[in-house]
Amino acid sequence: NAGCVVTVADSAESAITAYQGKDIDLAVTELLLPRMDGWTLSKRIEADQPKCRIAICSVLDTEAYPSSCVPLPKPVTRASIRRVLRSQVPRWVSP
Repeated sequence: NAGCVVTVADSAESAITAYQGKDIDLAVTELLLPRMDGWTLSKRIEADQPKCRIAICSVLDTEAYPSSCVPLPKPVTRASIRRVLRSQVPRWVSP
């Protein structure tokens, strides 16, 4: 509904595979993931996709979020997603 192309991944590893060869504007991840956690995934995205903004969607206190990431605490709403898009993705235009 926000006019975005969304790719869903079921693990950190599949997310890394999914964005290979693409320029992504925004990645949204949880911190508490099996195998590779969200902190490690965030660092990997920052290294692989330096222009990509990363939003953390977690039940953890925002103080636990990586400092370079944008908070998107749960429960996530349409309004909170639009707020992150508006503030973090300059080329995003609300439909």
